[in-house]
Amino acid sequence: MSRRQGKEKSSAKAKKAGRLRFWQKYSRFTWVQIRMAMLLGLLIMLLVGVVWRGHQLQYVQGAEMEARSSRQISREMKLSARRGSILDRNGVELAASVEVKSIYANPRFVKDPEALTDELYAILGDSMNRGVVLKRLKNRKRQFAWVARRVAPALARKVMELKVPGMGLTSESQRYYPHKDRAGHVLGFVGGDKYKGLEGLERPFNDVLEGGEYTLDVTSDARGRRIYLGQAPSFTELEGRSIVLTLDERLQYIVETELAQAIRSSGAKSGSVVVSDPRSGDVLAMVSYPSFNPNRINDHKPADWRNQALRDSFEPGSTFKSFVVASALEDKLVTLDSVVEVNGGKIRFGDDVITDTHSARRLSVRDVIKHSSNVGSYRLAKLLERERFGHYIKEFGFGSSTGVGLSERKGRVRDPSKWPEVTLANVAFGHGLTVTNLQMNMALGAIANGGVLMKPRLVKEVLDRDGKVVEAFPAEARRRILSPQTCSQTTEALMSVVEDGGTGTQAATAFYKVAGKTGTARKVDPRTRRYSNRLWTASFVGFAPADRPELVITVIVNIERDYRGQSYYGGKVAAPVFSRVVSQALPMLGVAPDAKAVRAYKRRKKADGEAQQAAAGRRLGLQPEDLSKTPPSFENGVALAAVDVGQATPMPSYINLSVRQALSLSREHGHAIKTSGTGRVRRQWPGPGVFVNEGTTVWLEFSRNDGSP
Repeated sequence: MSRRQGKEKSSAKAKKAGRLRFWQKYSRFTWVQIRMAMLLGLLIMLLVGVVWRGHQLQYVQGAEMEARSSRQISREMKLSARRGSILDRNGVELAASVEVKSIYANPRFVKDPEALTDELYAILGDSMNRGVVLKRLKNRKRQFAWVARRVAPALARKVMELKVPGMGLTSESQRYYPHKDRAGHVLGFVGGDKYKGLEGLERPFNDVLEGGEYTLDVTSDARGRRIYLGQAPSFTELEGRSIVLTLDERLQYIVETELAQAIRSSGAKSGSVVVSDPRSGDVLAMVSYPSFNPNRINDHKPADWRNQALRDSFEPGSTFKSFVVASALEDKLVTLDSVVEVNGGKIRFGDDVITDTHSARRLSVRDVIKHSSNVGSYRLAKLLERERFGHYIKEFGFGSSTGVGLSERKGRVRDPSKWPEVTLANVAFGHGLTVTNLQMNMALGAIANGGVLMKPRLVKEVLDRDGKVVEAFPAEARRRILSPQTCSQTTEALMSVVEDGGTGTQAATAFYKVAGKTGTARKVDPRTRRYSNRLWTASFVGFAPADRPELVITVIVNIERDYRGQSYYGGKVAAPVFSRVVSQALPMLGVAPDAKAVRAYKRRKKADGEAQQAAAGRRLGLQPEDLSKTPPSFENGVALAAVDVGQATPMPSYINLSVRQALSLSREHGHAIKTSGTGRVRRQWPGPGVFVNEGTTVWLEFSRNDGSP
């Protein structure tokens, strides 16, 4: 190979090696750039994606995502404000609302719904519905579920001691009836998921009583605990209004006590009493037995909730003769001294025979009432004839609603034009038609007040949360039925019923003149649909004082005879209830007794007064020197002070008052008091209605409901 060729070959190798080094250097540099470019591009793409997604979430799906988030961790909790109170005519609270706790849970935080439900039921028992709660806790789509509402504070604390995630407490108001079964049938109760009035006055006045609904914004933390957001509303502005009744809680207590005692002692099954003011139609007491405690509705059967004075209709029996006589007197068909042929107390209508308990051939109209003659009452109805008699029955309000504002029966009065003669006779002495206790009370009130049928009034007024009257319900007269002269004559006849020889002597009182009428009526056996010798309605209807009526009282007792000798007559079973209520109620209301009756009573009891005084004093733990300060005489533990009636005032009733109430009443009447025990007044000396001088010392014995001192 020549030198030249060698140089060329070496030069070619050198160039080739240089190019290789160049490409090796260039390729390393280019690959780094490529990777950097790729990484940068990826970062740019990610950034663009984030920006795009942020744009989507913020502007395109923002509203939807915000709503979804709010649903998951936030919600509105709707609760009701405090329900208004129900007060008696004197401002005593018969129904109130108190703050209690309700338990809720977030089902999404519950791992084992069945186990948790078992734990909760072991604590809450009947305060929760086990099946409903289990179903709610299993529903994971929900973030809120009620476990139990309005539970006792002790139970709520035990539930929270479980420390279950997502479970919490909130406050709600609960209805509370502080006097338990007092006027329970009138007040009714509330219930249901919406906590509305279901029975009694709670139902028709629900819109007035219930508080407004308020909303709380709440959110959940990581453990499911509720956090309240914002400010709570002013609950007082949302509180329900209160209603003031015509009922007198003190009188209601007296009537409930006396009716229960009469039913137990007579072996009766049930009964009702209505007490009203005949001048205004105000219902002062309305009682049904068996009693009913609206705080514990599950302890009673639905039949126990029924207000018998409004919802039970019955054949009035001989009490209806009062209206037959009044109607005949009003049409001037007879006078009280008119003679009525009664045919020896028996009259026949085909196969039907109407009899009396006496065998007189003639009776005056006054004696028709006094001796409760069925035949005599028929004779008077016959003088009226069907059309006129039916007119008066309708005028007295029988067969139509009283307008009291609660669910009531109208009773049944058949078309008089279709009465056969025997039906006319039956209606004349209170069979063949049905009435309610309230209808009977209002009708008798028309005789007591001078002839005007009043509309019964249970609610006087509505108060706002500040106690101001926002709506009033004035007394309302429906129509005039009788003249004052007719009412005076009828009252005279009714007064004879409680006099010696009358059928209602046990309705008489020592210090007040009373007027009334007994009734004893067979009831139809629902099984046989025939009049039964076992089922009876015993009744007494009357008013007092007879010469200036303050109270109209109608007593109805339902008897199921289950042994021989069991009394079922109105004069034996119902009349004593009337007497005892009058004897306690009129002094409590400040009605002065008849002065002549007081003086006569003192004369009759003077001989044995000192011995009875000492015995009663020993029962109260009084010393002889205490007795000498206020020398009374006693009859069955009831005191009668030896003072001048013209200079003294009647002792009010302290029974069932608290210490604070008793002190207030004593200051009002100028009495000094001595007390023993704690709780409420169960006995007092001197007793209610006793005429005493100002400054008299009153001994009050207090005890708790359980009878302990």
